[in-house]
Amino acid sequence: MINWNGAWDWVFPRWCVRCEAPAWGEDMPLGACWACALSWPDVRGPAGQVLFADRVYGLRGALGFRLRGAPELHPLVHRIKYGGDRWLAERAGRWLAAGNDPPGTVLVPVPLHWRRKARRGYNQAELIARGAGRHWHLPVARDALLRRQHQASLTGSNRTTRQQTLGATYEARPPTGPHRAVLVDDVLTTGATLRACATALEAQGWEVSGAAVLALA
Repeated sequence: MINWNGAWDWVFPRWCVRCEAPAWGEDMPLGACWACALSWPDVRGPAGQVLFADRVYGLRGALGFRLRGAPELHPLVHRIKYGGDRWLAERAGRWLAAGNDPPGTVLVPVPLHWRRKARRGYNQAELIARGAGRHWHLPVARDALLRRQHQASLTGSNRTTRQQTLGATYEARPPTGPHRAVLVDDVLTTGATLRACATALEAQGWEVSGAAVLALA
């Protein structure tokens, strides 16, 4: 059987985000060649769980990498969040899942407001969840959460401002199948978004047991 993903990588190689060398193959580290990945701030596993607990009390967390002190990874996150690189977003989800155990039975991506999703063309958290779900063999409940309010980006806002703004932003639908939810997002800053989403889900009968986030700001 032909490995079309591998063949595609050989014809159109992806490039390392740090040194711009070719990075071929399905087993390549997320966005990097093997040499550069050795120095990545990879916090998958127990280290990420400790860092997550420091930001979001009461939830079990799975993290991928830490952005602090790693400026070369900011373009990678930008490509996933704003650059339309869907292939990289799904690869990111598989990479995140490969280093962590699933803290639940169904993945629930943090939603975008429909206007922002229409303008961007995709929800990066949903793509990350799709990649993680393929590795963990878990379903993705893409419509479990809705974002009702649309406001300017909260990037750079402090914890208090985020909590006040996000308090009434999210609305959940009741579960129709597995209900032990794992929230999925791209970047963890203060944890206010995850807490707001968890509150909305729990109000509709979900059990929010954890979260999986690609990058820690």
